[in-house]
Formats: sequence, structure tokens, C-alpha cells
Amino acid sequence: MINIEKKSVSDQVLSYLRKRIMLNEFKEGYHLKESQVAMKLNVSRGPVREAFAQLENENMVVKRSNGRTVVGEFNTKDIINLYTCRMLLENQALAEMDLEVFQQNVHRFYSYIEQMEDLYEKWSEWYRDRFIFPRITSGAI
Repeated sequence: MINIEKKSVSDQVLSYLRKRIMLNEFKEGYHLKESQVAMKLNVSRGPVREAFAQLENENMVVKRSNGRTVVGEFNTKDIINLYTCRMLLENQALAEMDLEVFQQNVHRFYSYIEQMEDLYEKWSEWYRDRFIFPRITSGAI
């Protein structure tokens, strides 16, 4: 039987915003407006407010003294910490996994590893092109 996960509206809004921030579609300092997000996603402002609060707890957005919610700053250390936590959690999950379940799904794990390696290579190229190359050409490095 397939288990279908029911997600609240605020969780769906949170996923949408988190993804846009992580993909740099909403850049650092970008002013996120409750009303615009609610209108775009066709939801009330309540779930958007809840999503903003969660993003603030995750340090992905900052609520300024004037009440504006803006996308926070990400740096290399933040990204390394994020992936380190994920790696630790995934390693622990694998260590506690039933051997039979692992053996039945080993091909999926290898596929997942390949996908992650591809994404890492693409991210490395993107990071180099967006941050390293311009800094070198400007004389900052």
C-alpha cells in the first residue's frame, strides 16, 4: 500500500518558498510580501505568515524592525553545515535500516548517490561561475 502524505497549506507554502530561496530565485535581501505570496499561491495570508515564521526560525529570512520580511544571507559555512547535518542524518538512517530493506533497495540507493554526485558537480560549476570567477576577474581574490 502507498502512503500519501497530507501536507497542510502552510507546509506547502513553506516548501515553495524554501525551494525558491535555495535555488536563489529569491535573492538575499529580497522583500517577501505576504499579500503577493498569498495571491500567487491562491491561499490566505495565514499560511503564508506561518511559513514566514518557520523560515525565520531556520534563518532563511529575517524580519526587520519595520516589519518587512527579507531573504537572509547565505554563505559557504551555512551550506556546508546544511549538508553536514543531512549527511549525518542519512548515515544514521542507513545504520538503523533493516538489512533486508536495504538489500531490496540497494539499486535505488546507488541511483540516489549518482544523482547527488551530478547535482554536486552542477552546483560546483554554478558556484564557481556565480561567485569565484567574478571575484577573480574583479581582483577581489
